[in-house]
Amino acid sequence: ARRVGSDPNTDLALIKVEARGLPTVRLGDSDRLRIGDWVCAIGNPLEFDHTVTVGVVSSKGRKIFNQSFDAYIQTDAAINPGNSGGPLVNTEGEAVGISAAVSSEAQGIGFAVPINVARAVLAQLRDQGRVQRGYLGIQLHELDPDLARMIGLREPRGALIVDAREGEPAAKAGLRRWDVITTVSGEAIADGDALVRTISGLRPGTEVTLGIVRDGKPVTVAALLEERSADEEGEDVPSSAKPAAAAPKKGDALGLVVAGLPAATRAELRLPRDQVGVVVEEILGADPGTDALEEGDLVVEVNRKATPDVASYRRALGELAPGAPAWLYVFRPQQRVSFLTRIEVETRP
Repeated sequence: ARRVGSDPNTDLALIKVEARGLPTVRLGDSDRLRIGDWVCAIGNPLEFDHTVTVGVVSSKGRKIFNQSFDAYIQTDAAINPGNSGGPLVNTEGEAVGISAAVSSEAQGIGFAVPINVARAVLAQLRDQGRVQRGYLGIQLHELDPDLARMIGLREPRGALIVDAREGEPAAKAGLRRWDVITTVSGEAIADGDALVRTISGLRPGTEVTLGIVRDGKPVTVAALLEERSADEEGEDVPSSAKPAAAAPKKGDALGLVVAGLPAATRAELRLPRDQVGVVVEEILGADPGTDALEEGDLVVEVNRKATPDVASYRRALGELAPGAPAWLYVFRPQQRVSFLTRIEVETRP
């Protein structure tokens, strides 16, 4: 066989066997799988040819490698080294997945690529040897009821933008932080995963109409998709941000010690213009949400209030009620990524 093409994002390759009359298996519809459905895995684990194991679908949409594209089927049918590439078959004898991975820390936790994912990339691999995906240039955060209320949504539906990268299609179209994308060319978007699937399923150069909610009001914008690069990691930057001066070893209401970031360090880190905040010098609290933070992170906003310096950060914290949630918008210079984390305000004496 020879390799026709491959797609590292989905861990799939298409090969061509120079032969005719080979037996084939029907492809099923992995979207119709339900948790609890019976499946069997066929493969060559540990070089034991044509081994069949049986189990059920334990979960769907699992993310284990790539947060953007992963949507693995989890099964307790035994999958071991050597199973990779073999089919996961439903009770109708249809291939509904391709065995791909197994947890090394547990038993009965295996993963398969949904066959519908494979079907979506097959044509491009056959025609051009690689997959071209549409790209907006945004970072997303999943909505929950608490966050939806804070940004003025009636229900937590849609994809919340936490960063529209400068010079990328979304920013060119006028999208910005805190916008919620609810439709793409008339198709409803339930969450961030649905948005990624929809946009990446379109070819670069496609113009899409995005329905968004901005500050509680519906807005429509047009965006021209570009091609997603194979490697979107940022340029090398210094390993951590250096605070202007040592801060006292006493955490604030969020259990953090923060400091201002001098202009020289901002320039050295090549921070985007909208990613200016106070640097996390130390994490003293243990509240849920602080575990997402690292020293050197920049707190850019607290509950949508900009915190470019320590004074504005303290004012934002002063407006929070004890026990109330604080949503921190954070930029991580080392990885050039943004994210939201929720921390409950400690009760003050």
